[in-house]
Amino acid sequence: MEEIISRLTSNLLRCGADMETIVGQLEKCGTNKALHSFSKALARVLKKYIPDGTIIDEQCPECKKKDSMIRESGCSLCKNCGYTACQ
Repeated sequence: MEEIISRLTSNLLRCGADMETIVGQLEKCGTNKALHSFSKALARVLKKYIPDGTIIDEQCPECKKKDSMIRESGCSLCKNCGYTACQ
């Protein structure tokens, strides 16, 4: 399964698919524990290539504000309350 995920991700990147969309889909994968771990690891690596300041289309889990989440150094960061998914 890891080879399939790697090949599909590679092809999506070559075709110009949005990096944020690819990362979002990889993070949602969770049907198989091994597959889940590999896809999460791949998402963590790809997040580093998303430009800082990119707006994330999700609600902040702390302050519940929409459109306040951005990418900063590969992490999700809330501009409103300072919440970050990275520890």
